[in-house]
Amino acid sequence: MIADVRKVYKKTTTREKFLLLLFIGGMAFVWVMYSVTRYSTGFKLLFGTQDRIESYQDILSQEDYVTAQLIEKSSELDSSKTLSSTELVGRVSEMIRPLELKYSIASPQSEEGTLFTFHTVRLSVNKAEFESILRLSDNLKTLVPYLTVDRVIVSADRSNQKLLDVIFYISSVEMTASSS
Repeated sequence: MIADVRKVYKKTTTREKFLLLLFIGGMAFVWVMYSVTRYSTGFKLLFGTQDRIESYQDILSQEDYVTAQLIEKSSELDSSKTLSSTELVGRVSEMIRPLELKYSIASPQSEEGTLFTFHTVRLSVNKAEFESILRLSDNLKTLVPYLTVDRVIVSADRSNQKLLDVIFYISSVEMTASSS
């Protein structure tokens, strides 16, 4: 087999040898570039993951400090003012009723932690005037830090551009454990 390759090689002209060498070199170049791209992507992913792990380890190493700060700050909260999920819905309903707005409140979502339980509810107000929305927002602010408005989505009503459809995402915190 090698003898056959040598015979073919000796029969080819210099131009054909050069073109064959150029073709093989081009194929090798494409293969090397593909390999470099593939391996560099892998190395970037590896080093990025290592950096992310190091940053997570830095965060985790501060767990004791963060826990101490959380307990210290939670002692400033009045646990009787924290709201459970049903109290959250009740308080929001109390605040919105006098404003005589068309509204709906979604079921609360709860997320339990070791010291606190966080409750989130979606309040949809339909066909409301701007001033009424501002009064509702001001009423909600009276319960800070026990109740917060996470996000507000405002859109004009389709039938009357002077009225607004507003969605409030409201969260409350409930103290579930004693901080002492």
